[in-house]
This record gives sequence, structure tokens and C-alpha cells, in this order.
Amino acid sequence: MVADFWQDLRYGARMLVKNSGFTLIAILMLAAGIGANTAVFSVINAVLLKPLPVPQPDELVSLYTSDFSGPRYGGSSYLDYVDLRDRADVLSGLIAYWRQSVRLKSGEQAEELINADIVTGNYFDVLGVRPAMGRRSCPKRIARQGRTRSRSLVMDTGNAVSPVIRAWLGKRFS
Repeated sequence: MVADFWQDLRYGARMLVKNSGFTLIAILMLAAGIGANTAVFSVINAVLLKPLPVPQPDELVSLYTSDFSGPRYGGSSYLDYVDLRDRADVLSGLIAYWRQSVRLKSGEQAEELINADIVTGNYFDVLGVRPAMGRRSCPKRIARQGRTRSRSLVMDTGNAVSPVIRAWLGKRFS
């Protein structure tokens, strides 16, 4: 039985070498299938299976507003956010964000386009996380400055920090 297996294996190898075109196409198709499967699983894992890196990800919900004349998940104004935040008795906190591309340039460095979120001042407190760099917005400091609302900039740089972002890291923003 084992001898038959080795004989069949040798015969199969000889046929694959003899029909090299078929062998090449079969290997390429297998590689493409394995690569596509890996890519799809990686996306599903990152989006659906892996929990968000916050203390209680299962307690997060998304709220959207819509007047049924536009997109299903419409945006809200800052005043809508303030009204929802002040009246939401069932939520422990409410944040708002606005996704935007931001251009950064420092000195002679080339301008770089990055993705960023403009977030409300309570963003980090509600999520229960600390900013990787910089400081959180403080309501007392905002009141001292005579402003009524605070904003923070959250930059998504991926895993690599470019020279332009590295040059910006030590600067103060107003």
C-alpha cells in the first residue's frame, strides 16, 4: 500500500514535468486563489472580527441623522451634536467627528496628504483612551481661552511616520 502511494507520487511528478504549461498555470491559479483568500480574510478580520482597541468596544454605538431626502446615513451639524449630547440620558457619552484629508508641510519637506479626523474635545475621554502624542482637550483651558467648543486633530499615519509628520510632532498648534 505504501509502495503504491510512492509509485503514484512519482508518476504524478513525471506527468507534471512532462506537461510544464499545465503545471505552470495550475501553480499560478493556486497562488492567486490563496492570495485572494488571504486578502479577503485579512479585511474581514480587521473590520469585523478584531475588536476595537478601546476598553469596552461592545458598548459603542453609531448614531446618524437623516431627513430622508439625502443619504441614509447623513451628517449632523455641530448644534445637532450638542443637542443630542445634552439630551442623551441613555448614553454615557457622545462624540462627533469629521473625516478629512489634511496637507502637511514642514520647511523644505515635500507636502504630504494624510487622512485625519477632526473630533470633539471629549473624544478620548468617551472612548477611554489616551492620545499617542499631544494632549487631550481640557474644558477649563477652552473656557479660559474664551472659546465655546474644542476640536482635536487625530491623524492616521498607518505604521510608518513620514519625515513631514516627524517634523510636525514637536510643534505647538493653536
